[in-house]
Amino acid sequence: MSGQSQPQPPAAWRAAKPFVNGGLSGMLATCIIQPIDMVKVRIQLGAKGSPVSPYMHTLLSCGCSLAKAGAATALDNGSGTTC
Repeated sequence: MSGQSQPQPPAAWRAAKPFVNGGLSGMLATCIIQPIDMVKVRIQLGAKGSPVSPYMHTLLSCGCSLAKAGAATALDNGSGTTC
């Protein structure tokens, strides 16, 4: 096996791979961080007398109540582009 070399990927893929990886990691980070940030803002607003329930003090309780109230899209509000 020492005399055999592994096949190299095409040059186009080697050039595009950093951009593809960067784009995918950015999309994944947005999909993970956006719901957490939404919950954080709701908890912060609840401390200042907004109509947020006073029982939403933890990340989990606030996230669960937001998911129940707004179905599946409650936690991704604001993650898309607006025109």
